[in-house]
Formats: sequence, structure tokens, C-alpha cells
Amino acid sequence: MKTILSPLCATVLVLSSQLANADQWNLGLGYGKQPSANPDQNNSSFDLSYTFYRTSLFDCDNWEFQLGAGYSYLWTDADINEDLHLFSIKTTLRYYFLERDWIRPFLNVTIAPAYMTEDSLGYRRQGSNFIFDDHFGVGAYFGENKDWEVMFSYRHLSNANLSKPNPGIDIPFNLSIGKKF
Repeated sequence: MKTILSPLCATVLVLSSQLANADQWNLGLGYGKQPSANPDQNNSSFDLSYTFYRTSLFDCDNWEFQLGAGYSYLWTDADINEDLHLFSIKTTLRYYFLERDWIRPFLNVTIAPAYMTEDSLGYRRQGSNFIFDDHFGVGAYFGENKDWEVMFSYRHLSNANLSKPNPGIDIPFNLSIGKKF
């Protein structure tokens, strides 16, 4: 059932964004060693997300709030609980600085309530399938119209101690590329 449900949900995500006239699409890849994991495990991710709402904060162009939705496929090199799918609603706060004619750099914090199809990735078991998918990163819009985005981030998934256990899942190195429409 899960093998049918996950691609179906991803398809609904893609089609609904077309109906909502999505503001921005992003594709991302992540990889890295799980910090303090015993035994060792490396985690990887593929991400598809879109942003459907953005607004300036504090009457200032430097601060921005965004809403979006995402789908992620996570996998690990551990010999158990090898993969899972993640569906999220993304809330993002950005601070833009040192803007120039062709580039607009930013600091990014994303906190995304999410549902995991499994409660474990490798040896990292979470107490529930509800989780927060957090990203802390730096990036920039670039190009003639500043409509292309590149971002590097650290990713941490945790249930915020709402249930036990909560060892967290980390993907230290993430690269995302996006395009505004």
C-alpha cells in the first residue's frame, strides 16, 4: 500500500501546485554521516518542494516569511529501516543581506511539520511518525531577474520530544536549486 500511496501523494503535490500557480519550485539533494550514531550510518535525501506564499515582515524588505509544501525521499546505508517518505508543510523565515544587482544572499531557517511513512531511518527510531523537518542554511537568488536560487543547509528531523524515543535524524550537507515563476 505504501508503495502506491507515496507516488500518488507526490503526484497530487505536483498537480496541486500547478493549480495554485506555484511561486517557486526547488529540487534538492542531501548526504552525510549521522552525527553521534552508533553504529555509523550515512543518510541521503532527495527533495521536491514548492513555495506558494511569501510576504515581507516588519515593513522591511530584508525579512521574509514563506509557506510551502514538500516531499522528500530519505535513505540510509544502514542494513535496517533503509528508507522512508516525508510529506511536509514548510514555514520559512529568511533574512536578506548585501544585495547587489545580480545577487541577493540570505540566511534561512525552515521549520516544517511533517509526516514520515516509517518511524525509523537506519538505527534512528523516532517515537512517532509526526516530526519536524528543520533546515538551517545560507543561500542566494541570482541571475538577471534574481529568479534562480541556490541554498546550502544542515537538516535535522526530530519530534521535539513530543514522544520517546527522539534521537533525531540528521543530513549534514544539503544542496537545493530553485526557480521562481
